[in-house]
Amino acid sequence: MSYILKEKAPQAERLCRSILELLSSDVKGFSSSDLETFALAIDLLKDLKEGEDLPSSKVEEVISKVSQKLSSQKKLLGELLLEQKVLKEEDLKEAFEEQKLKPHKKLGEILLEKGKVTTQDLVRALKTQTEGMVSVEIQKLIQLTDLVGELVVLQALMRSNPTFLAVADLKFLQEFEQLGRITSELQKMVMSLRMEPLNEMFQRLSLFAQGLATSLGRKIDIRLDLQETELEAEKKGALYKVLTMIVRALLEESLQSPSSLKLTVQRKTGYININLRTDGKGLDPNSLLLQEAEKLLQALEGSLEIEAQQEGTSLNLRIPLTLVVIDGLLAQVGGQWFIIPADCVREIYLPKKENVIFLSGKEEALKIRDELIPIINLHGYLLGKNGKKVWELVAIVIEKEHKQFALLVDEVKGKQEVVVKNLGKVLRSIRGVVGGSIMGDGSVGLILEPEELLKEEG
Repeated sequence: MSYILKEKAPQAERLCRSILELLSSDVKGFSSSDLETFALAIDLLKDLKEGEDLPSSKVEEVISKVSQKLSSQKKLLGELLLEQKVLKEEDLKEAFEEQKLKPHKKLGEILLEKGKVTTQDLVRALKTQTEGMVSVEIQKLIQLTDLVGELVVLQALMRSNPTFLAVADLKFLQEFEQLGRITSELQKMVMSLRMEPLNEMFQRLSLFAQGLATSLGRKIDIRLDLQETELEAEKKGALYKVLTMIVRALLEESLQSPSSLKLTVQRKTGYININLRTDGKGLDPNSLLLQEAEKLLQALEGSLEIEAQQEGTSLNLRIPLTLVVIDGLLAQVGGQWFIIPADCVREIYLPKKENVIFLSGKEEALKIRDELIPIINLHGYLLGKNGKKVWELVAIVIEKEHKQFALLVDEVKGKQEVVVKNLGKVLRSIRGVVGGSIMGDGSVGLILEPEELLKEEG
């Protein structure tokens, strides 16, 4: 059965393998979140039709949640030291309190400095913690990721080669398709090796903020609204440092000290959005702490926006992701490739003249089955007007965050898995464009976040 799935529906096989790994592990008890993950997997498999496969974005969502569940079962350093009876519980609590005020210091480092444990105790505990794991230099993983990426691009170029397109040997084509599936799986596996979950880091940031407020003689109500997110391991430390600097600026440098802090984290198509909102006022955007945070952000190719509001202060961080695979709908506009995340596409519609609703002499919406749907002409928005009428274009109806609108393109070319690549500063500044990907003809396709386009249209 596993072999058949791997041949005919490799994404479904990955999903089954991941769920079986969780069920056969020694996890003690399942939470309501785990049950939701099981339900999602069952719904996906239930809707699987013969000859089709599951969307990779949904499969990756389930696999990510399973991985986080399995990793959360690993015992922490403090637990292991207590189990080995080389550390007292009150000493551990004291070390945690100090770590809140000194987040750059590791727990083991604090315990060593205080003489609560020996180096041998730490080595023994760390060895137990990392059993079954292999340490690899991050630079080697980066090189491996780049090599596999080049392999994928080369395969895409071969697909579009006229000599390949003329091949009529069915056995050769089937074997080439199998090679493509193996390459895709290899790429996802290699990329996942560099990713680390972030929720534990945000929990640690909350403890840091609470400890800092206490040291300043204040009370603060902290709320977390987190989506499960991952980031390249080599960027995680720098991001935490940025966030601690921002929290320090909010608590130490606001003219009106905050009594509440809300941290909201959202995973988007090609980036992570982190918002910190407080009821404090009077934060200087040019403060030394914020300037230092922005310098670190530049190294992460991220951005920071500060907004003074009537009810307080809002800081928004945008951290680009460079190791993401999405199911994309391929469209062309004026000869340029665009990629739209398939999970937000409701339908593809060929509008007729009678479907176009005119307001003040300008087309503003499409009427589709008695629904009025706003339109965004992608050519006009990104490349300038092309003179084509709405009914001469193809409408891709987008449904996301309870909003609906239609993107107008010249033509739709199909669906394909693509790797989101980070773009240079010039292209990153275009709202709605969140990344790029190498296409089969060697050109760069621009990956869109439709939600951002709608914001720009207002």
